[in-house]
Amino acid sequence: MRPLKPVSAFFQFKEDNYKQVQNENPTLKATDITKIIARKWAIVDQQTKDHYENQYREARELFEQETKLYESTCEDSLPPSERPLLSFFGSRR
Repeated sequence: MRPLKPVSAFFQFKEDNYKQVQNENPTLKATDITKIIARKWAIVDQQTKDHYENQYREARELFEQETKLYESTCEDSLPPSERPLLSFFGSRR
């Protein structure tokens, strides 16, 4: 299975803070909760942002390594002439 892209620093922050904001504001819709979290992200200290951005960078590096491994071992990395179904049905591009 193809590796999934890592979530951004903001979305990690959002995931870590969502339940707390939701519990503090139980009547708000998900979009409004996200707006509150976005405002928090805008004013959070640089040390906290750096923490999340470093997590993202590490996850991104791992993703790139896993993607290279995946592409080197899967049929998608083969040229079109060597892909059995594509060579049979032809390219739709």
